[in-house]
Amino acid sequence: MPKQHTWLIVGLAALFNTTALWVSAEETVNSSQAVVSHEPLHERSWSLGLALGAGHRSNPLITGDDIDLFWSLDFAWFGERWFFDNGDLGYTVHDGPALTLNWVNRVATERAFFSELNEGLFSGLGQNFVGEDNPGQPSLPNGETPIQSLTDLELEDRDYALESGLEFLADGHWGSLHGQLMFDVSGVHEGYEAWLNLSRDWVVGRWHIVPSARLVWKSSQRNDYYFGTRDSEVQQGLPSYAAGSGLNAGIKLWAAYYITEDWRLMLSADYEHFSSALDDSPLLEDDHILSYFAGLHYAF
Repeated sequence: MPKQHTWLIVGLAALFNTTALWVSAEETVNSSQAVVSHEPLHERSWSLGLALGAGHRSNPLITGDDIDLFWSLDFAWFGERWFFDNGDLGYTVHDGPALTLNWVNRVATERAFFSELNEGLFSGLGQNFVGEDNPGQPSLPNGETPIQSLTDLELEDRDYALESGLEFLADGHWGSLHGQLMFDVSGVHEGYEAWLNLSRDWVVGRWHIVPSARLVWKSSQRNDYYFGTRDSEVQQGLPSYAAGSGLNAGIKLWAAYYITEDWRLMLSADYEHFSSALDDSPLLEDDHILSYFAGLHYAF
């Protein structure tokens, strides 16, 4: 499978935060509330949309290939209490006019950065070698030969983790506040993540613009599982490193121009900066993830 397809779901999950599909410019005034409260805008219980375009998502791993984005598939289903929302399976505990509380389940995405490395799909490509002029090169003990790339290593598996927790969504004249507290229930990293996202909607003519900012706290168990080194990896030449807990910060700009009830132009850009807890990880060469996408979206 091409690397673009292998990574696509992960790239889109981080790039797009949209859920319900808006069908006309006139309805966008209430679209933000419908999105964050997992409520469809129509009587039907599902929504489906497809966007074709061009985009990019960076990969912070040493020698990790960036991800090209060419399409986005949005699907959501809403029952009386249960819902499936672009990868999140949840149950609405409380649904009020200003506050919604959900129980949600999801799959953590950090493992995808290692997918092709662990499956050997990078082997023999000879790209992005770490050389003397690359500050991301680990210092090796006893004058050993420098590791040219992560493909020279036999990394221990970093698995996908099933996470479960609580989600709240609040709206007011000030905007929308969205947060989650998610715990690993699969015994993979045995850590947790908590995040808050503040957004504000503007509707100007046929434009709908949503800037947002977020803070993401990741536990030491979670950070260390994905970005710390293991004994077997240290024996191969990587420095020993244990990651601590830390706070990531991110900003996002999402915009749509409604051409008709079914068609819209969609733009999105997202930047997340890693916490200082990951500054010295020998697996990372970047301290951030940058994503962007522009395309034409059709709502079915």
